[in-house]
Amino acid sequence: MRSWTVYHVDFGAEGNSPLLTEIGSVEADNLLAAVMKAQALWPDERSMTVRPAGEDSQSAQPPAPQRDTD
Repeated sequence: MRSWTVYHVDFGAEGNSPLLTEIGSVEADNLLAAVMKAQALWPDERSMTVRPAGEDSQSAQPPAPQRDTD
């Protein structure tokens, strides 16, 4: 198992990129399991992303996902 960091994505943030705010972490074997655990822990969170823990530690603001416009 590995650690995954869960972020709230604020698409209303000023600037060109959405603002990510860390809301917690989960332990899971893969990304799908991590997302499912995050959804179970934060069921009211409508805008979140999950990243492997430690990968974004070099940057204070990890790159945010692009908003799906479909």
